[in-house]
Amino acid sequence: MSTLNAATKGLEAMLQHMGVEATVNSLETPEEIVLNISTQEEAEVIGKFGEKLDTLQATLNKMIQKHFPDAKRAKVDCNEFRKKKEERLVEEVKTASADILTSGETYTTRPLNSYFRRLAHNTVAAIDGVSSKSEDSKDRLKKVIISRD
Repeated sequence: MSTLNAATKGLEAMLQHMGVEATVNSLETPEEIVLNISTQEEAEVIGKFGEKLDTLQATLNKMIQKHFPDAKRAKVDCNEFRKKKEERLVEEVKTASADILTSGETYTTRPLNSYFRRLAHNTVAAIDGVSSKSEDSKDRLKKVIISRD
């Protein structure tokens, strides 16, 4: 069984165990395995602020790594919730960076998990004249501070 097939079957089994009717569309890219859940019961899959979706993704990745130690990471989305959230963050960071270049003031994001912090830092890195750093904190969720170079 391929990693992609195992990931798809594993996610389908988790959704069935949750009592959620859904279909899973899967795709393997050079960097990752992408699994998108299509369902009418998205609140049951996504949860408040995406925490259930994050838990599904983390659990699936642990299952895959146990059987396929060299496997790519799986990214789990539901009705493109995560994709839309990523797009909003990138737009927020680009807008803030443009404002910073004009005003010289700094901008601080809301607390972000490591995945979204990395996305924010990579977005800033592609823009001349601004830089970013994560705040010093022991919390899992940290803010990203964007400033003029």
